[in-house]
Amino acid sequence: MLNAVEVFLSLELPLSPTYPNDVNAMRDIKTTYKVIRNWQGDPCLPSSFSWNGLSCNNDTNPRIISLNLSSSNLSVIAQSLSNLEAIEVLDLSYNNLTGSIPEFLAQLPNLKVLNLTGNSFTGSVPSALLEKVKDKTLLFSLEGLEAPTHGKRKKNKFPVLLTILGGIIVVLIILSLAYCILNRRGNRYWKNVSIKSQGVAYTYSEILTITKKLKTVIGEGGFGKVYLGKLNYNTKVAVKVLSGTSNQGYNEFRAEAERLTRVHSRHLVYLIGYCDEDEHKALIYEFMENGNLRDHLRGYRDAKFLSWKDRINIAIDAAKGLEYLHIVCMPPVLHRDLKTSNILLDKEMRAKLADFGLSRVVTESGPNSTNPAGTPGYMDPTLWNSGILSRKADIYSFGIILFELITGKPVINERGQESPVHILHLVGPLIETRDTQCMVDPGFNGQFNANAVWKMVNISNLCTQRDGDARPGISYILAELKECLDIEMNPGTTCMTDSFMSASSNLPEGPSSDHGLELALIP
Repeated sequence: MLNAVEVFLSLELPLSPTYPNDVNAMRDIKTTYKVIRNWQGDPCLPSSFSWNGLSCNNDTNPRIISLNLSSSNLSVIAQSLSNLEAIEVLDLSYNNLTGSIPEFLAQLPNLKVLNLTGNSFTGSVPSALLEKVKDKTLLFSLEGLEAPTHGKRKKNKFPVLLTILGGIIVVLIILSLAYCILNRRGNRYWKNVSIKSQGVAYTYSEILTITKKLKTVIGEGGFGKVYLGKLNYNTKVAVKVLSGTSNQGYNEFRAEAERLTRVHSRHLVYLIGYCDEDEHKALIYEFMENGNLRDHLRGYRDAKFLSWKDRINIAIDAAKGLEYLHIVCMPPVLHRDLKTSNILLDKEMRAKLADFGLSRVVTESGPNSTNPAGTPGYMDPTLWNSGILSRKADIYSFGIILFELITGKPVINERGQESPVHILHLVGPLIETRDTQCMVDPGFNGQFNANAVWKMVNISNLCTQRDGDARPGISYILAELKECLDIEMNPGTTCMTDSFMSASSNLPEGPSSDHGLELALIP
C-alpha cells in the first residue's frame, strides 16, 4: 500500500535577499516602535508578501525606497532610519513626534519626499533640510516651525504678537472681501489667489525652461493643456498649466495640488512641484510614458492593444490606488471623478490614479452632503437624489471602468445610434444570455479565458448595482480581481460562473498588504 509520495524540486531564486543594512535597519525600527503587523521574514521578498508600509526597487539585491509610518502613534524618530540609504520617500505624518527634527534626515542621500505633517515638533528646521528644499531636491511637508535663527538674540515678543494679530485681522478682512468678489464674478480673479501647497515651488520662467516654452502638448482637459517637460538629468515630467478660461476652475486646480502633497502611494500619480506666480498656475507630475487607459482602449495615437492579462493588471493597480484612498487614508478620500482618462500608465504599463481636482475628504461622524460632481456616464445615479458623499459612488464609477476593460466600448456609445447608449444598457442583455463573444472586446479574436472574463463581469455587475448598499467595498473587489489574474495565469482554475454572487454591505473592508505607501492604522 502506497500512503504518500514526497517530491522535492530545487529552484533557483531569481533575486537575492534584501540588502543586509536595510534588513538590520528595519529590524531595529520594528523593535523601537514595537510594530505589530506582518513584519516577518525578508522585508522585500517575495514582493507579494513585502512588509506593510514599505516598497522596494527591483534590483538583484532589493533596497527599501519608501517607508510609510503615518498615523502610527510614534513618539520618537528612530535613529535606525539613517541606515536606509536608498530610501526616497519617508512619511512620518500624523504621529506624536515631539522635540527637534533630527539632522540625520538631511543626510539620507536619496531622500526625495519627507512628510512630517501633523506632529508637535519644536525648535527650527535643520538648515541642511532647508538647503535641499531650496535646491529642489526634496519635497518637504511640515507646518509650524521656523527657519534657523543662527544664534540671533531673541526680541521682545509683545510687539511681535501685536504685529501678528494686526496682520491676521487685515488678512481676514482681505480674504472676506476677496471671497465676496470671487463669488460674484466667478473665476476671473483666480490668478490673485495662492496655491497652499507644501510641495516644491517653481517660477514661471522655470516652467518655460522645463517645457521649452510650452513646446510639446501631450494632453488637454477642462483645466487647460499638459506639456512635456524635462528636469535635471533629462527626467521627463508632465506639466499641467491652468488656462485663464479653464472650465475646471482654480478651486479644483488648487484642491489637486493640496491633496497630492498629503497622499503618497505608488498607485497614485506623483506630484513633483507647482508654480504659483500671479496669473500663472501649473502643476508638475511624474511623466507616464504610456498615456491614459482610454486612449489604449480606443486605439488612439498608435496606442498598444491591451491583452486580457494587461487589463486585469491595470484593474488591480487602479483598485489598489482606490483602496489607499478609501481605507488607508485617515480620514478617507473620495476621488469623485474615476474614469479611464484618469488612469495613467507608466512605461511598464502599471496604472496610477490621476486628477484629484474633485476629490473630497469624508468624515465618519455624520452625513457628508455635496452637489453631484463627476463625468456623465461614470456618476453614481443615486447621488442626484441623496447628495450624500459615500465610498460607494467611487465603486460605481470603478464598475463602469471594469465594463470598459471587458468590452473595449466607451461608457456612452454615440456611433451609429439614434440616441446615445450607456454601456450598462449594452452589457445588460449580454449578461442575461451569457454571450461572451459579443460582450468581450472583439480585438481579442477569441483569445481570452472565459472563467476570468465572467468573474470580472460578476465584479463589475456588483459594483454598478442601483442600490449603493448592495455594492461591495474596494478591498473585496481587489481580492476578487486578484483571483481573476490567478485564473488567467492558471487556466485550469475553476470559479463560480453559473450565477452571480450577491453583494453585502458588511463585506470586509480591511486594506490589502501590498501598497507602495500605506498609512499604518495600528503600530
